[in-house]
Amino acid sequence: MVGTSPVRPGEGSERVAGRVPDFFLVGHPKSGTTALYEMLRRHPQLYMPALKEPCFLAPDQARRLQRVGSGPLPQTMEEYTRLFAARARAARR
Repeated sequence: MVGTSPVRPGEGSERVAGRVPDFFLVGHPKSGTTALYEMLRRHPQLYMPALKEPCFLAPDQARRLQRVGSGPLPQTMEEYTRLFAARARAARR
């Protein structure tokens, strides 16, 4: 897992509404990442989006990893941050 900082409008080269995730789950296929994802989804102070593998930071993997019926993958930073907008500000994402 890798921590990140909130993105505020005006910082960096892009303006982004919302926050980026506070952590990432990274792992090899069949190494337990789905089980960890499901456990973390049940935690009341964490928010995990319904789209488990948005592939935004690994676009070369998007075609290989996209599941049938999972919906469209985010293409822009706004679409990506929208995945995490459903949860209260206090929660980790």
